Amino acid sequence: GQMPSSEQVSTLVTEVRRLQEELPAVAAEARAAGTAARASYAVVAASEASRSSGPFEQAHAALAALLPEDQNVAALAPLARVGAPTRGELRDRFARLDNEIVRAAHQAQAGAGFWGRIQAGLAQWIVIRRAGEGDTPAGVVERAERALAQDNLAGAVEELNRLNGPSKRAAQSWIDDATRRLEIDQRMSLIRTELSRGA
Repeated sequence: GQMPSSEQVSTLVTEVRRLQEELPAVAAEARAAGTAARASYAVVAASEASRSSGPFEQAHAALAALLPEDQNVAALAPLARVGAPTRGELRDRFARLDNEIVRAAHQAQAGAGFWGRIQAGLAQWIVIRRAGEGDTPAGVVERAERALAQDNLAGAVEELNRLNGPSKRAAQSWIDDATRRLEIDQRMSLIRTELSRGA
């Protein structure tokens, strides 16, 4: 075999040096791409998990490991421990709750005793049948129902927050659950947006 000329050797050395310089950058890029791919997979998994009604701690832990700096991921931690009902479950529950909210208000307004009870009973039917009630509990419930029918959960929560006293107490656990559902959905959507921007 023929010895390589010094020219070939120096070309080879230059080539090797160039590769040595570039490799870390290439490796870093591959790592970054790999992390991005895993992160987007984790986000998809967490989105799915967070849409169901139970806690989603495992999915959240994967997100947190891949996106340790993300504020929305951090804010999701306490929510992931509890979870929230699905939008469908919230709608179904509200369908059973609406009359209770109105009834609670009327029982509070009506006097005690026999006439009070009759008054509360009558008032309940009269109010439920009379649409467009303004800020009475019945009016609030009616607008909340309309909002829910359009999947406007935030609008429904906003309406129900106008209630006070016994009717507010009747609605409170639903309001809390719906508020958690809204925050989970909002945080997940911000995380998705951030990731797609970074890609």
